[in-house]
Amino acid sequence: MDMHFRSPDPEGALWHQRSLARMRRALRRLHGSVAQVRVQLEDINGPDGGVDKRCRVEVAVPGQEPVAVTATARSWQASIEAAATVLRQRLISRSARAENTSPITARQRSDRAKRAPLHLQPAG
Repeated sequence: MDMHFRSPDPEGALWHQRSLARMRRALRRLHGSVAQVRVQLEDINGPDGGVDKRCRVEVAVPGQEPVAVTATARSWQASIEAAATVLRQRLISRSARAENTSPITARQRSDRAKRAPLHLQPAG
């Protein structure tokens, strides 16, 4: 898994290692299916404070569209945690959908339907 980090904000740059480590943990189960991760931290309104720490994560999965997630919070840690959580959920959901639409699974569903008992309602 190729990981990239970018932050134009000096304070955000201090979160380089922590943010990449958090993304590794979030994607641990999906490690084989993720080719590249890009993390970008940005302080939206500078030193004014408030809910302005943005973490944007983009993940490249071979053979699929990239997944992008953005989270904004009061602190760098909170924005990184939120982005990692949402990213993990989105990738797991996408993976589950892909498995449910695979030809093998569709065939298995068809076979189960053929074996299922047929219940007929009496004509009234």
